[in-house]
Amino acid sequence: MKDYAQCRESSTDWYDPSLIQAPVQIVVGAWDAETTPAQGQRLFERLTHAASKQMTIIGDGTHSLMLERNRHQLHGIVAQFLLS
Repeated sequence: MKDYAQCRESSTDWYDPSLIQAPVQIVVGAWDAETTPAQGQRLFERLTHAASKQMTIIGDGTHSLMLERNRHQLHGIVAQFLLS
């Protein structure tokens, strides 16, 4: 938690997204106030060396998307990514 607090207060990153070389799938709920779609987009743009990258915004979803009515859409996106 101390590391998290330090990064949050200083606006420094925990890691460098440009170092990620594996395929990446970002999924965020349109109404997510914890990890916003804008934050997801900024991360997506910094994944400059990912083997492939996809970003999906699920409508009417919040940070608890896996517990909400659109969770099956999330499950489908993740399954498709893992099987690709």
